[in-house]
Amino acid sequence: MLVGIPVASPFLMSAWIGHGKNVYADVMHEGRVIADAIHAHDSSVHADWTTDGDGHPNLVIHNVFDTKNQDEVIAWAKAARAQGRVHRHIVIDFLKEKSNSSEPGILLREVEF
Repeated sequence: MLVGIPVASPFLMSAWIGHGKNVYADVMHEGRVIADAIHAHDSSVHADWTTDGDGHPNLVIHNVFDTKNQDEVIAWAKAARAQGRVHRHIVIDFLKEKSNSSEPGILLREVEF
C-alpha cells in the first residue's frame, strides 16, 4: 500500500492543479463573455475582468458615473447570463479613476447577481 502512494501522488497532484487551472480559465472566459456583451451594446464602456478569488467573474467598469448608464450595463450583463453563456455568480464594480495617478480608483457601486 505504501509503495503506491509515491507513484500515485504526482498524478493526483497534476490532476488537482489541472482542475484548478481549468476552473480559472472558465471563470476568465465567462468574464470575457460578459465584457464582450457589454461592448456589443456600447463600445465606449471600459470593462476589465478578473476573478474575485472565489471562482466568480469580477468585472470592473471604469468611469461610468450615471446610475442610469450603470443600470444599462448591469442589464446587458444579466442578459448575457440569461442566455446561458455565463453560469457563475457575477460581481460588477463601477470605479471612478483618478487622473494621472497610480492610486486605485474610487468604488462607486458594486453589484452582485
